[in-house]
Amino acid sequence: MADALKLNQVFINLMSNAVKYTLAGGTVSFRIMQKTTFHHGYLYV
Repeated sequence: MADALKLNQVFINLMSNAVKYTLAGGTVSFRIMQKTTFHHGYLYV
């Protein structure tokens, strides 16, 4: 299980960078999905 505070910081950083580096008039969108399983030791995000 991932550390909730660290995951929160990752999402905040992703959103912040997306907004910061998107040109005026551009769009930013996110899709966060919870996967209940992962394969071969990898978590797909």
